[in-house]
Amino acid sequence: MSLNAPICTEFTYGQHQVKIESGHIALQATSTAVVTMGDCIIMANVAHRPNSGQDFFPLAVHYSERAYSAGKIPGSFNRREGRPSTREVLTCRVIDRAIRPMFADGFCDEVQVTITLLQNDKTVQPDIAGFIAVSAALALSPMPFQIIGAARVGHVNDELVLNPCLDTLKTSRLDLIIAGTNASYVMVESSAHELTESEIQNAIAYGQEQLQTVITEIKKLSNKAESTKETSAEPEHTPEAAEGDDILDNIQKTFSKQYQNALCIPGKADRNAELGKIRKEIIDRKTVDGNIDDSTVKAIDNAIYIIKKAIIRKNAIQDNKRIDGRKTDEIRPITVLPGFLPKTHGSALFIRGETQALVTTTLSAQDSSAQLLDDITSSIKQYDNFMLHYNMPGYSVGEC
Repeated sequence: MSLNAPICTEFTYGQHQVKIESGHIALQATSTAVVTMGDCIIMANVAHRPNSGQDFFPLAVHYSERAYSAGKIPGSFNRREGRPSTREVLTCRVIDRAIRPMFADGFCDEVQVTITLLQNDKTVQPDIAGFIAVSAALALSPMPFQIIGAARVGHVNDELVLNPCLDTLKTSRLDLIIAGTNASYVMVESSAHELTESEIQNAIAYGQEQLQTVITEIKKLSNKAESTKETSAEPEHTPEAAEGDDILDNIQKTFSKQYQNALCIPGKADRNAELGKIRKEIIDRKTVDGNIDDSTVKAIDNAIYIIKKAIIRKNAIQDNKRIDGRKTDEIRPITVLPGFLPKTHGSALFIRGETQALVTTTLSAQDSSAQLLDDITSSIKQYDNFMLHYNMPGYSVGEC
């Protein structure tokens, strides 16, 4: 079997020439897009499975930078690709945050997005190329997805720079990533030196304007594709959905006041106990002869979520109140207990409200204790002498 001729579109984006291709590689995936930006080549693959009964959206985003993309052998003991680096994890999260709200409301099919850096260019940040590849792949899929674009904005010599190269970023006062639709931005991630509010606003507006080029080009690519969107992709209004609407209306009329009062209880344990009582009362009313359908329970839980979300949002925006009754600018006192673990090099227990953080410090005079950074963007060995590890176990929020 010969290689299929890909559909493609090319355009200039900032300092780089960008090409988006599809239809010639990873043909068994739901959809695939390969983006070339400078000498950086990145591939996004989408896999899709119809809803198997879940009432949530199981979206997974995976991003990996392969060592071969930079002509390197992995530095692990067995010389295999290891767990994702911090940068890979952060790139996953920033792409997830941008694309998740772009799927149609009520869409609960399982979706997996895999982004792989195939060839590295030391002058190109691969995350923006990854954004473009993901948006293109999803636009080519049969799923109900609104196309987005993404841009990186720098601030160099009092001028805004689109998708600055790595060397330029070193002197930039701003490193801002923005993702958006043709109407508005949907995600902003930034690190910066001190800038004025107007400078940040101008950077966001500039990025939103520039990313329209990406959206236009992805639409061109989508129009070239032979496949069309499935008309059944939009959630259908089934009898179960109608039952859910009736349950939502009934709970809103009967229990809204109780939820309003419960969500203002200061203590988390007391608040959760009261919310549990209300839910039990709702379940009991729908139980007939000791039986209740699983679909009814799901509809009740979905209705409760919608009602609680609306109340919390209203309290915060209109009434200036948080979930525990505090005002949005009201801060709880903090308690610090140093030396909580007396035999460690350093330790402290921080307490604010019901939040507790146990912090420890370990010091070492040995150079061998430093962490070797396996960074594909650098040709020299780099070590990190300061390591910050953060863990949030399930029991800390009462989950198992």
